[in-house]
Amino acid sequence: MNQSARPGSSLTVRFLAITGVVITIIISALFYWVAKRQEAQIINQVDQQARVLFQQIVLTRSWAASQGGGGVYSEVTDAVQPNPYLLQVGGLTVNINSEEGKAYTLRNPALITRELSELAEKEGNYAFHITSLKLFNPNNTPTDWEADSLKRFESGEEKESFIIETTGEGAEVYRYMAPLYIKESCLLCHSSQGYKVGDVRGGISVTIPMNEARAAIQSNNQQLFVIGISLIVFVLAILWLLVYSQILQPLNKLQKYAVALSEGDMNVQAPIQSQDEIGNLAKAFNKMTSQLRDSIGTLEQRVSDRTKALTTSTAVSRRLSTILDRKELVEEVVEQVNKSFGYYHTQIYFFDQGTENLVMAGGTGEAGKMLLAQFHKVRNGKGLVGRAAMTNQVVLVPDTAQSSEWLPNPLLSETKSEVAIPISVGEEVLGVLDVQHNVRNGLQQEDVDSLSSIATQIAIALQNIRQYENTRKIASDMGVVATVGISTSTISDARQLLQEVVDLSKKSFNLYHAHIYLLNEAEGMLELTAGAGDVGHKMVSEKHKIPLSREQSLVARAARNREGVVVNDVTEAPDFLPNPLLPDTRAEMAVPMIVADKVIGVLDVQSETIGRFSEVDVNIQTTLASQVAVALQNARSFAQSQQQAERETAVNLITQKIQSATSVEAALQIAARELGHALGRKSTMVMIEPEALAGATRATDTDQEDTPRETESMGTGVSS
Repeated sequence: MNQSARPGSSLTVRFLAITGVVITIIISALFYWVAKRQEAQIINQVDQQARVLFQQIVLTRSWAASQGGGGVYSEVTDAVQPNPYLLQVGGLTVNINSEEGKAYTLRNPALITRELSELAEKEGNYAFHITSLKLFNPNNTPTDWEADSLKRFESGEEKESFIIETTGEGAEVYRYMAPLYIKESCLLCHSSQGYKVGDVRGGISVTIPMNEARAAIQSNNQQLFVIGISLIVFVLAILWLLVYSQILQPLNKLQKYAVALSEGDMNVQAPIQSQDEIGNLAKAFNKMTSQLRDSIGTLEQRVSDRTKALTTSTAVSRRLSTILDRKELVEEVVEQVNKSFGYYHTQIYFFDQGTENLVMAGGTGEAGKMLLAQFHKVRNGKGLVGRAAMTNQVVLVPDTAQSSEWLPNPLLSETKSEVAIPISVGEEVLGVLDVQHNVRNGLQQEDVDSLSSIATQIAIALQNIRQYENTRKIASDMGVVATVGISTSTISDARQLLQEVVDLSKKSFNLYHAHIYLLNEAEGMLELTAGAGDVGHKMVSEKHKIPLSREQSLVARAARNREGVVVNDVTEAPDFLPNPLLPDTRAEMAVPMIVADKVIGVLDVQSETIGRFSEVDVNIQTTLASQVAVALQNARSFAQSQQQAERETAVNLITQKIQSATSVEAALQIAARELGHALGRKSTMVMIEPEALAGATRATDTDQEDTPRETESMGTGVSS
């Protein structure tokens, strides 16, 4: 336990490491700023020194120029020789002789400046250079930097210029330059160059070595580094002592109490010796110890309650597995949950057909009955129930007064906490189990766990009910299909057959309307052949037709695609073709009638209920359509066979009568008469070419008044 207070412990190491890094960064930044400030001050001193030197040189030049004659005269010696460039200036006396015979030569300001520069550079302290863009003396040629500065002086961009650079020998220097302006005394020498008073004649650059300045800067930095390190160590040491005495030591004591608590001493109490964070931690420790004692004391009761909840959940789940009616399921769940768990109110919601609203399916107590009678519903996504349905997540509100999403209900005015649990299978939400309690914080995570299990069982039970209902529906519908098949199996007339199918389909399947279209391949039209009820008869009498190529028709689409088409809400279907004789249609299904892999028509059924048809209905109606197609094909085949038999019988009778005739004329009369009767004609004539009956005379029926005569043929005719 004492190890936690030693410097090597993890808490101490982390604290010292983090604090050391922070302090080091802060002090380093501070000293870096100080170092930069001092460096700037030293460089500023160098700059001031350069400016002072420049002013001294300018004053010296001004003094020399003010002596008259363009400068001062010095005795000619071996070291002092006449300036050859001054001899080029007209009107200027360069050399004179004294009365004693000594020779003197003129030293103008420019020459004095250059000689002073050479002397200063020789001494090594500093150097300066007089230069111009218009030179007399080539030795005064400007460097690139000086030339650039002179151009900016003449253009008025700058009044002075400075730079820190490294010379060719590797020495760092500070260079300062300012312009020289033409004065009245300067015109004596420079008027010939076109200058006037106030023009920039040139400039003087002052060069000061930076070695002493850099040495001072380096010395300052070293001192600051040593001071900074010392300060960091000192601050860390002070912090360590403070942290150890004020934090680590008290924490070490609290650790001892925590260890004692973990070993089973529930009566341990940490002394509160201060009112700071450590004291608050000790208070929290004592409070935790007290709560832990209380929790352990009530653990058996909580375990008992939890066991009861699990038992109730199991019992409810077992009961749900035997219920195959949704209404009975809802009533059983809400009553059992509310009674077993002692909740204030329990209710269940299911989605409506459009999944826009959650409609209450059942609730407990008088409030539940009243809400059910009012067809109470909640919009999807609104309130706790709507949010649980939209997100497929549990929504728990322990205190409804603190929730902005909670929707109060005047019939449930005592609700203080609420939980909404989605009833879902995977990502599909079927409904919501909503539980309310009249105790603030009366619903917690334990309730969510139990209720979630029940909600899962409800979802499974709903699936079982759905499957059971689908199975019953399939059995019932297949029975209807069989009944229709039996009823139509003895009908040989095609139109009567189809009419019987639509009438039985409408009645047996409880439909709004049913009709059958037959395909006229030659015209590419679907022709209404049979329709249920008076509306259907009227539409058939009007010879209602639909082009096979029409896009806005479910019937045409079913025929083209050779598969069933369902629209469960015709108001939202762009290809629905409304009929003013069927104004209440809300859902429609069209299935093709196929026989021998050939579409011969479409069975179309309609309902007044949105969402009426499912995939099961498509399969059932497809089966019925296939049976009707086969029956229709059989009826057509029977009619064709019957017609063929009648024709063959008539031919045999006519042949027998012709064979019984005693003459050609009689045979022709019999053939004409019998054929006319068989074909349903009023008059019949038989023509024979002369070559076929040479020498025969034309005979006519005794009932005719006039006998037609032919010159090239002979015949007999009968009027009936």
